[in-house]
Amino acid sequence: MLLKIATYCIWFYIYSTIGWIYESSLRSCTSKKLINSGFLNGPYIPIYGFGAVLDILILGSIKNPVLLFILSATINCILEYFTSYMMELLFHARWWDYSNQPLNINGRVCLLGYLAFGSFALIVIMYFHPWLVSHTTALLNPKIIYYLAIFIVTVMSIDTYITVINLKDFEEKINELIIALEDAKKHIDDTIEERIDSRVDKIIQLHKYLNAQQRRLVEAFPDLKFKKAKYEVKEILLMFKQANKELLEGGDND
Repeated sequence: MLLKIATYCIWFYIYSTIGWIYESSLRSCTSKKLINSGFLNGPYIPIYGFGAVLDILILGSIKNPVLLFILSATINCILEYFTSYMMELLFHARWWDYSNQPLNINGRVCLLGYLAFGSFALIVIMYFHPWLVSHTTALLNPKIIYYLAIFIVTVMSIDTYITVINLKDFEEKINELIIALEDAKKHIDDTIEERIDSRVDKIIQLHKYLNAQQRRLVEAFPDLKFKKAKYEVKEILLMFKQANKELLEGGDND
């Protein structure tokens, strides 16, 4: 029994890493810069690992591809909805929002995700996972499997702890940044001396407000919005860029 649990830990890590590669590649291509799109710091996104392991456990014996697609897509959408809800409950923020996507449910899941989850499960269960087992865990000594599982659980637990600790004052800092930006916008038409002061003192650089963990999450989750904040993170960044540009252009004109 322990060996089976340890084996699933390894599979969980592998699929979490594959999910991280998939999402980070998409975000990096669209943003034209390297982005770690995971919630945690390491190269893994646990929701993909949980989804894949659930599919393997619950649906691994299903041979009908249509039934497999429907059931896996449904299970993973439920998992994504639950994850979104719990993260909002814990951190008072929406981390992703599909409200602009067709056939979404409360912005937490959408049709596109449903289709992607179903397709991913078909590939994993019918083709990839049998190959993965025969080329990884089936070849490993049980002791190595145990050590790897312990290492994976330890590393990801430490990563989770560090991430949560660093998010302690995230909401307060975002609200302070909004106040600084709105205050700076009021000074755009002031004299050049006040513009310089405003550029330095009013438009506080993002890194002075947010720690490294928080700055990374701002890039990883552009739809992030805290419940008490007036704007989404992407709107805040846009305000920052526009205000800074107007101040610089105004100073050059004078």
